[in-house]
Amino acid sequence: MTVNGLRGLLFAGVAVMMTACATVVEAPAEGVVTQRAQMRWDALLAGKVDMAYDYLSPGSKAKLNLSEYKARTGLGLWQGAKVLRADCGADVCEVHVMVDFRVRRPGVNVVAATAVQETWVKEGGVWWYVHKR
Repeated sequence: MTVNGLRGLLFAGVAVMMTACATVVEAPAEGVVTQRAQMRWDALLAGKVDMAYDYLSPGSKAKLNLSEYKARTGLGLWQGAKVLRADCGADVCEVHVMVDFRVRRPGVNVVAATAVQETWVKEGGVWWYVHKR
């Protein structure tokens, strides 16, 4: 093999390696969304409503300011939350969460659980929670 042939082969090898290094592997949507959904619930459970509000989609924030969101969160009501799974398409995920909440009525003070379904959308490469109220 000639020097020029060796240089060409070396150049081609370097180009292939650089292309491989430049390839971005996107994490599966389900994993990203379940993690973000759990982080939002963890913030709510810790009373960090400002932090939970940061997960709202731009469209949700346009319809609901932080003060309104704080008034609707039910702080103190939620006792626990576990994201079970996310069923995702290209830009929309339905997230299934099991939420524990406190029931307080005269003579009743118990924790119950309910299944909650959330919608998350991908905008600008980021997954956001869509507030439905």
